Amino acid sequence: MCFKNVQFIADLSEHDLWTQFVSMRYPKWSTSCLLKYLHLPVLDSLLIYPSAAIDEVNRALQRFMLVDKLDRILIRTDSGRESGDYIRGGNSLDFDRAIKMTMKMLRIGRAVVAMTPTNRFNNKLTVNLGLDAEGFFHIELLGPGFDLSDLNRGLVSPELSFTISQINWMFYEKPHPLFVKQHSNCENLAEMRLQRLHRIASELLPAIGIDSKNNTESFAKNWLLENGFNALFREDRIQVSWKDIINWYEIAFLVGRTYRRYSPWKHLVISSSDLGNGRGTTYWDVINPEKKFDLP
Repeated sequence: MCFKNVQFIADLSEHDLWTQFVSMRYPKWSTSCLLKYLHLPVLDSLLIYPSAAIDEVNRALQRFMLVDKLDRILIRTDSGRESGDYIRGGNSLDFDRAIKMTMKMLRIGRAVVAMTPTNRFNNKLTVNLGLDAEGFFHIELLGPGFDLSDLNRGLVSPELSFTISQINWMFYEKPHPLFVKQHSNCENLAEMRLQRLHRIASELLPAIGIDSKNNTESFAKNWLLENGFNALFREDRIQVSWKDIINWYEIAFLVGRTYRRYSPWKHLVISSSDLGNGRGTTYWDVINPEKKFDLP
């Protein structure tokens, strides 16, 4: 089946993955290709260019759902440099809603990245790895029930974070425990849960077609519990070992070194989630803040 305006990540060779990365036309897609090129776990996905017509979109999404035996599709939107008010995706939708959302994005000139669906209400762990060329490594974590957009949009503070100094991103050298500072925000967990519930009620439930009864936090809480999505309310939150920190550093070093082959950087952020329910960790993308937004 031939597609002119669609790329399936599963069909790309290592050379193709690198070519997609260095094009950097659509950063979410391009950096997910980089992550797959580096053999880090990523969700199966496809890129739909803004030039795609509805017939091609239908055929591409039908093939994707059939091959992966899906009943829903996660829809992200992608562009070059973003404005501060760009339209966000990240919801897992049934086929009809996915088609509608995709065509809406294509009509305004945005590309769409369709992915294997996730349950953003039941994530086990959310992790951002921040690389600072001045010699710092930042690790930000949110525990069960939150998702990556809570962290990336600054909607809640990390539950737990680490800052490691004396890092030389040009040469591999394991961090030393003496240079690690830890900060816990667990005393504010009740407030963070309320912030999350407010967002679920006002944004996430309406996005998947659920009337959230005047956007109340109590409705969101009841909806989560009635559907068995109790991750947000778990008392066992985040356990981090020194082995985890070293593993994150090694991944960050690999990504930072490889990214530098394409372009120098001052800051990078590598985003990942443990999806829970035994699905393990997936890596989403790599953000270069200097290249994400248009300057005013």
